[in-house]
Amino acid sequence: RDLEYLRQELAIAPDFNLLDSYKLFARSSHGMTTNEIRRGLNNLGMFPDEDEVTLLLKNYDLDFDGKLSFKEFADMIASETPEHAMKLNERTSNGTGNHSVPISVFSEHTCHLLCKVFRLILTQESKIEILRKKLKQTVSGLVHVFRAIDVNRDGFLSIDELRHFFSVHGQSVWDEDLAFLIRRFDQSSDGTITTDEFYSEILPKAQ
Repeated sequence: RDLEYLRQELAIAPDFNLLDSYKLFARSSHGMTTNEIRRGLNNLGMFPDEDEVTLLLKNYDLDFDGKLSFKEFADMIASETPEHAMKLNERTSNGTGNHSVPISVFSEHTCHLLCKVFRLILTQESKIEILRKKLKQTVSGLVHVFRAIDVNRDGFLSIDELRHFFSVHGQSVWDEDLAFLIRRFDQSSDGTITTDEFYSEILPKAQ
């Protein structure tokens, strides 16, 4: 919810557009690499470590080509609401036709908002990676992990079952982190986690 609020604030900024924000990072139209992501964040005054950049790329690189395309990048930072998405779709570049633009293409306020969006994305990715590792270390084998959490054996994991599982195994997890875990795993948005959703997300991604 906090991330979506920041995305909406960014969309409202009159000088913000997706193409220029993409060009702050990517040096070509063929997608941005981890080095380009890191360099772009550095230009914004952010200095994430290698694992954080790797997590960001792996979780938003939906076609698994090792780069973030413009669409993947846009999906990461753009608001999901139709109203704000429409605003962004109507905006064109403030810069030239070059493949890269200077950070001055945006106002200081817009750069600050962009930093806040990326900072929250990086924080959330780090949290979910910690939870992945906790789950993997608690019980050996993904099938056993799922069955151990699924107390009522209905094939779905609820937030209460996750809370119980972590508590039984001596892991202290905040309710807000459990809620975030459900949202992140729950691709169907039905409030529970299926076996397929669980397996696709559970493996740690910062290898």
